[in-house]
Amino acid sequence: MFATSKVADVVSKCAVMIQQTCPDWRDGDILCFLPGQDDVLRAKDLFDAKIARLMKISSAAEKLMLERAQSHALFGKQDPDEQALVFKKQPEKRRVFFSTDVAETSVTIDGVVFVIDSGLLQSGHATPDPTSKFTPAVGWDSTTNYENIAEMRDKFTGPVLDLENHYECAHDSFSLTRPIWNASEVRTGLYHGVYGGAAGFTYGANSVWQMYEPRADLVSDAVYYDPQINLNATGSWRRDIYFEGATQIQYVTKPLQNLTTDILENLEPARELLASPSGHTGKSVNTYEGTRYISVLASQTGDRYYIYTGHGDSFSIDLGNGSGARTGSASWFSPRDGQYSSNSTVNVPESGNGTRVDFTPPSSGSVDHDWLLVLEF
Repeated sequence: MFATSKVADVVSKCAVMIQQTCPDWRDGDILCFLPGQDDVLRAKDLFDAKIARLMKISSAAEKLMLERAQSHALFGKQDPDEQALVFKKQPEKRRVFFSTDVAETSVTIDGVVFVIDSGLLQSGHATPDPTSKFTPAVGWDSTTNYENIAEMRDKFTGPVLDLENHYECAHDSFSLTRPIWNASEVRTGLYHGVYGGAAGFTYGANSVWQMYEPRADLVSDAVYYDPQINLNATGSWRRDIYFEGATQIQYVTKPLQNLTTDILENLEPARELLASPSGHTGKSVNTYEGTRYISVLASQTGDRYYIYTGHGDSFSIDLGNGSGARTGSASWFSPRDGQYSSNSTVNVPESGNGTRVDFTPPSSGSVDHDWLLVLEF
């Protein structure tokens, strides 16, 4: 279930979910994500008060459900004894957790079945692999975050964000037997997010989130701790903040930065405009998946288009807008260095087959040749 970021709305949805529970529903605890500690504490207080009010007006059957409700707040600076209560199993209770920890909480708290989210998702750190502990448990495929974003946009009216993409220089599934995510693979996730309708992006590097530093570089052994989840022991957060991908993330939203709020809010995913280019053989470009996927973001007024092609594949876009013939500009934006190239003029007739225009990026062939086409009329 999705809720707006307003605390009261999240609390209301929690109470309704418990009140309406009936015997044929799956039993289980409820987890609610909120932005910060103050929100979490306020939500717990509001929830307890709302349950008390509902107890006075509910039917006997509903009261049985409400009596089982038990709320918990969970945040980073919480007293350890209070945090311990969260992880203590209480099968006789229907527990509701208000938490700030979107990344791990739903996996680590036993009993959580239902999640109420304020528009955040985690595309994770893995690709499907039957031998990985991540795939059977969670079903992650980090190369298809665009699917998660599209699903959330369909079910949720607020802004959507992939809060945790795969980390640069981490092993796929954090397994030493699997490849390491490189800058290009991480970059495609960011662009498919933003140009697939997300409100922004997040970036992570495996050593940085751990604040890991090799023992030899520390002033004392007392402050050393072992690297986690198969991080190379030679890694260093001080060096890795300059990873290739880390230096490239500044370019993700560059094509959008000078747009007004009204124009930005007018942009929507528009994959229905995408097709294979003239003379194309083989499977349709619309079926490309993973890092090869092609994302389309366009203004509802038809005067701006942003098409991100993950492997530099050619494509066709329908540029007809029903308002007559028009002329616009096209330029290719490089996610690797933030530079524009190959500027050209695009002439679109009033109607007919000519409204569908083919485009070919400056290079192609792999995830290292991703490009963003910027069209303006």
